[in-house]
Amino acid sequence: MLLLGYLREDFSFTPYTTHFYLKLGRKAPLLKSATHRLSMNMRPAGAPQQQQHRPRPLPSGPAHLSSQLSIISDSTTEELSDLREHYHRQLRGIYHMSQEQLEHPGAPEPPGAPEPPGPWPVSAGP
Repeated sequence: MLLLGYLREDFSFTPYTTHFYLKLGRKAPLLKSATHRLSMNMRPAGAPQQQQHRPRPLPSGPAHLSSQLSIISDSTTEELSDLREHYHRQLRGIYHMSQEQLEHPGAPEPPGAPEPPGPWPVSAGP
């Protein structure tokens, strides 16, 4: 369902861990339609494991290929857009924090702020 676009991945990053969420994808509204069907083929419980790993022949024709590429392309575009928005928000927050520190240099550091680097080595010029 993830590869077909019914679900999508979402990640949340912290300094200590990464959280993974499954969210509704762009095709999820189709599941509300009574005419839309989603099926999954499963092997019988007693079937050997080797049957599961046998490669299935892909349907031939450019229509199948273009629809698969379209799904992957749309999914990739959506994920890249989400990542771009996430990093944009992160950078905007860092920018605002640095502006506040520049405006109020004596203000205490926010909790969890990294320590500033030590003194820079001073070299006597030529």
